[in-house]
Amino acid sequence: MEILPILIIVALIASLGMLFYLQAQTAFSLPPFSFSTPSSCLDGTSYDECSIQRPEFCRNGTLVDYCSQCGCDENSMCNSTTGSCEVIIPQNCSDGTVYNNCSTTKPKYCYRGILQDRADICGCPTGKVRDDYFGCTSIMCYPNDMKSCKTSDNCNGFQTCSQNAWGDCLKADVTCTGNNSQWNSGADMTYWMADSQTTRLEVIQSSKPACMNTIFVDAKDVDGKIAYYYSGMPSSLLASSSWNSNTSNPIYKMMSDAHANNMRIAVRFSLFNDEYLSSRNSSLSIKNPGNVRTNWVDPACQEVRNWEISLLENLVKNYDVDEINLDFSRYPDPGVDVSTDAVYPCLSGNKTTVINNFVRDAYDRIKDINSSVKVSVSVFGRTADGPDNNTGQSIGDLRNYADFIYPMLYPDYAGISCTDLQASYSYVNSKTVASMLLGGNKIIPWVQGFGSCAGNTDAVGNQIKAVKDANTKGVAVWWFVSMGTSNPVWNRIANFNC
Repeated sequence: MEILPILIIVALIASLGMLFYLQAQTAFSLPPFSFSTPSSCLDGTSYDECSIQRPEFCRNGTLVDYCSQCGCDENSMCNSTTGSCEVIIPQNCSDGTVYNNCSTTKPKYCYRGILQDRADICGCPTGKVRDDYFGCTSIMCYPNDMKSCKTSDNCNGFQTCSQNAWGDCLKADVTCTGNNSQWNSGADMTYWMADSQTTRLEVIQSSKPACMNTIFVDAKDVDGKIAYYYSGMPSSLLASSSWNSNTSNPIYKMMSDAHANNMRIAVRFSLFNDEYLSSRNSSLSIKNPGNVRTNWVDPACQEVRNWEISLLENLVKNYDVDEINLDFSRYPDPGVDVSTDAVYPCLSGNKTTVINNFVRDAYDRIKDINSSVKVSVSVFGRTADGPDNNTGQSIGDLRNYADFIYPMLYPDYAGISCTDLQASYSYVNSKTVASMLLGGNKIIPWVQGFGSCAGNTDAVGNQIKAVKDANTKGVAVWWFVSMGTSNPVWNRIANFNC
């Protein structure tokens, strides 16, 4: 009986101990542990995205400099080695004028340390007007004055005074054929075609009897890749890895074969429809709603202009081409190429001014390297009716910065079938004449060799005749080589072109 009290006491002590233990557990228990992976950097930038503070890029939670992806502010340039942006320090010409500014002495403009005459930018002093180039001259005439002249092909012509300067010499009699020895005529081919020796020689041997003296070859297409090599270039920029030397690429091969046969080579250079650049630096891309990247880049962006001009520089420095044709030298057509409410990352002013300034700078740089290279610009056919504010192209402006202007006068684009010879002749002829009123004797139209014209030499020849009857300096046929390289096809064209 004495054991029972002892057991009761032990049970009470055990119960009290358990109660104390449970209370302690409740008092000091920790909340459930959870783990979440961070998805942004300290400034809120999501992983693998550019910060609003260029050139910072969010990489695994850390902000790093990555200017080749995120770009730089307007007054700085990208150092691709360090990834950082370096402030551009203004430099001066001999009179103290800062680079890329007009001097107080008109019409001087400070370009890379050299004072140049640029009346188109800086204007002229009182009592003088701009001359035929970029200098200034004393007032030569008064509005609406007219005088006779001789055209470049020795036909009688006339000049009209506009803005106190004589305009181009236009033919007084449009039926005059004059001395047509300066007629330039050519057809285009892709760089893949130009890479084939058989195709190159067939085109050359067929062109000469057809009175074509120029071969157009793609040097840079809309994928942004190029068909020529230069030292230090990114290997991914080449359209083919086998073209990795100065002599193994299509531009060199076509240039050598053309010159050996006394023919010209004109290279087509696609500018702002550039998939390569757009995909590698989306901050330069024109975007559709929803931040959807397009293959178009904004020519108002300094990095875009630098990139395209650097490619042109390396082309001219390394290859003895006769002409560079600037294609897609425009903004995308709203509603066709991009959405009507597309977003332009750098555009803040007039599209036409942006395009004019780029073509001017490209022209200057090409001529600085090799003054004998002709610079031409391809434009929409509708620019024959006046400036195209949607795309920024204006024949009247571009004539000041180009040796030739190529309006693309394709009947299919005007809703006219090439098989309707009368309607297609009328369209091409009238648009050529209208283009000449804006661009003078610099007009060389592109005519159509594709679509409803494909394989139809009479339809192509009909367009060539329409251009010749307008007395221009020449004609170029887009996609004519696709009809074949056999002599009978080209000999038929000779009936129209020679």
